[in-house]
Amino acid sequence: MIRLFYTFVLFILFSAFNVNAYEFVKIDELYNVLEKNHSHSANLRKISFKGFDFINQLDKNFRLYNSDTKAYLYHQNNLVKSFALPQQNNHNSWKNILTDVLKIYADQSNKFQGNEKLLEDKILSVLAKNIDSYSRIENTKNEEANLIFDVFNNVIYIKSNTFYKGFSDDVKKIVYNNNLAEGIIFDLRHNIGGDFNEAIKLSDLFLDDTLIAYSKEQNETNYYTSTKGDIFNNKKIIILTSNKTASAAEVVTASLSDQSRAVVIGTKTYGKGSLQSVYNMNDQRLYVTSGLIYSPSGKIIDKNGITPQICTGIDNSCVISSKEDTSKDILLAIDLIKNNLG
Repeated sequence: MIRLFYTFVLFILFSAFNVNAYEFVKIDELYNVLEKNHSHSANLRKISFKGFDFINQLDKNFRLYNSDTKAYLYHQNNLVKSFALPQQNNHNSWKNILTDVLKIYADQSNKFQGNEKLLEDKILSVLAKNIDSYSRIENTKNEEANLIFDVFNNVIYIKSNTFYKGFSDDVKKIVYNNNLAEGIIFDLRHNIGGDFNEAIKLSDLFLDDTLIAYSKEQNETNYYTSTKGDIFNNKKIIILTSNKTASAAEVVTASLSDQSRAVVIGTKTYGKGSLQSVYNMNDQRLYVTSGLIYSPSGKIIDKNGITPQICTGIDNSCVISSKEDTSKDILLAIDLIKNNLG
C-alpha cells in the first residue's frame, strides 16, 4: 500500500513537471517556417551549427562538441547525451536535436533554470541572423506614426524614418489638403524602410498606369503596377537620400526616379533591396528574406543601392554625406522646384 502511494505521488510529480516544462515553441515555429516557405535557400546544417557554437558560450559547465556525423553534449566533463546528426537538410531532425539540447540546458544549468524564455530568445536571434544577411527576429513594437510634415515656400515637405501602416493614406491627405503646392520633398535620408506594401502604395499615388517594381522569389516573378491617375498632376517631386535610406524607402526612390517622376538628391542609398516575409511569434516578429526587388528598369537594388541624379556629399561626393549642413539639400530641392529645374 505504501509503495503504491509513493508510486502515485511520483506519477503526479512527474506529470506536473511535464505539464510545466518549457517547450521552446518559437524554435519549433522557426524551423517550420523554413521548412514550408524557405526550404530552397535555408541551409539547416549551417544554421544549426551556428546555434551549437553559440550554446558553447552560454554556460562554461556545458560543452557541445560535434563531428560531421555526431554531436556530444558534456556537463562538467561528463557525457550527458550524444546525437546522430542528419546528413540531409531535414528540418524536423535538426529542430529536434537543438530543442533536446536546450531542454537539457534549461533543466541543469544554474544560469537558465527558471529563465528558459531568455535562453530561447537568445538562441532564436542567432538562428535568424544566420538564415541570410537580412533575416532577423525583433521584439514586437507598436508602430507609431512618425511622419513630419510642413510647407516651405509653397512646397510640401514630408519626412519619416519608416513606412508604417497607413503612411500612404497620410501622404494622400496631405497632398489633397495642399493641392495648390508647387512640389513635394520626400526626406528619406534616415528612412530605414518598413512596410513594403506601403512603399508600393506610396509610389502608386504619383505614377500613372505603369510599372512600380518587380520581385523575384525562387522561380517566380511578381510585377507591381500602378493604377491610373497621379494625385499630384505630374508636379515636381524631389527625394532626399543618404546611406541610411534602405529597403522600402529604396523601392520608392527607385520606382519614382526610374519612371522620371522624381529627382533624387543626396548620396547613395544603403542597398537593401530584399523582399521579406514577416511571421508573428508571440511577442516577437521573424523577418525572413524571400526574394529580391528590382527597379522598373531592372536595376538590382540589393547591395548596389541607388545613386542620386544630384550628389551633394562632401566635395559633391555621391557616397560620403556631409553632416555639417543637413538643410542644404532641402534648400536645393526647394530651389529646383521653384525654378522648375532638375
